[in-house]
Amino acid sequence: MSKPFRFGVQSFHAESGKAWADQAQRAESLGYSAFHLADHIIGPGPALERTNHPVQSLAAVPAMAYAAAVTKRTLKLVAAFFVSTTTSRLS
Repeated sequence: MSKPFRFGVQSFHAESGKAWADQAQRAESLGYSAFHLADHIIGPGPALERTNHPVQSLAAVPAMAYAAAVTKRTLKLVAAFFVSTTTSRLS
């Protein structure tokens, strides 16, 4: 049995909560099945310049929670990955 082909969209930045809600609702209304965002924030500066990447201004967990609150639950909300820079050392 075949499965339907699905599409997702990724967002990096929103100027406001309303702009973020509009992006999530628009993705859902266009039929995208997933709405992706990065797990970290990266603003203007040397790190951004080295990566040649757009500004990422969204904190993943609150952004996903808000997108879930303003959509109809047909959109999968996904953070690309979560990275921990903390290491625990056992003595």
